[in-house]
Amino acid sequence: MKPNRFYVLTLVALALTLFCGEMACCEEYPEKPINMIVAYELGALTDMESRVMMSVAWEKQYLGERINIVNKRQSLRGKTGWNWCKGEACTDGYAMMGYKLPHFIAKALVYKTGSDITAFEPLANWSREPAALIVPANSPFLTLQSLIAYAKKYSGKVSVSGAGLYVGHHIAMLQLEKAAGVVLTYIPETSGMAAMHSVMIGAVKAGFNDLSAALRSRDRVRILALADGRRSPLAPEVPTFLELGVGVDDLSVCYRGVAFPKGVSPEALAICENVFPRMLKDVRLENAMAIMQGSVKIMDRRELIGLFDQTRQRLQAVLRNEIKK
Repeated sequence: MKPNRFYVLTLVALALTLFCGEMACCEEYPEKPINMIVAYELGALTDMESRVMMSVAWEKQYLGERINIVNKRQSLRGKTGWNWCKGEACTDGYAMMGYKLPHFIAKALVYKTGSDITAFEPLANWSREPAALIVPANSPFLTLQSLIAYAKKYSGKVSVSGAGLYVGHHIAMLQLEKAAGVVLTYIPETSGMAAMHSVMIGAVKAGFNDLSAALRSRDRVRILALADGRRSPLAPEVPTFLELGVGVDDLSVCYRGVAFPKGVSPEALAICENVFPRMLKDVRLENAMAIMQGSVKIMDRRELIGLFDQTRQRLQAVLRNEIKK
């Protein structure tokens, strides 16, 4: 017996209605602007890069809604913003987080903040910033070897600034101490800008800072070495620590990107993990990063999950003594 034609048409219409309903539902997100929490001060490099990289999100080819940058920061660099972003009300897809790696993982290990890799759903990465060891432009230390020799002769007398505790700068300093067999005095400043200033005026003998910041201040500081596995095309004349025979690798390299809090709407996650890697490759954003002397590194969600896990394992080894405190 052949099925009733009206019955078949009804089933087809019902199927199309359900399918179109699902499509319409997917297209509804986002229905309003999204807040992106940056747990650092206004004007900091992370803040500036976040504003640049999210500036085209409103275009129809991407999300079709604006992403508002919201700065939330207090004493434990990042903790205030991360904790806010983990709140239950923030899992609807309208709150996301700008992350800095290895910073948030290191702090979670040492301070037990709860904001470790299990607290976030990574979406995309846009930059990769190595740390550079710098000294004042008029410093007597012309090479890394001369600084190390001085630190060995005067143990604990070499002060080294960085943008806070257990950020990439601090991690590079800890690696330098171990690799060179020296004792340094770390000065944790309130920001990268403050750490740079302390080097410029000679308040410290040396400092670790972002390579892009060092390049912008090159008339007032000298770069001795780069904490990375390879030389940077932005400063090809600067050798890496590894080239100079000192075991400071790329663990302190700062990755910047965006993530959702754990438990976010699957719909929002699916849309954003597809849109963001494509959006961050927009040539206008690449040009803007070049002007800021930033190093672009686009990574998708799958790549980031692997990077987060690997970084956590490596940090556990480097910070073993710090975690026990």
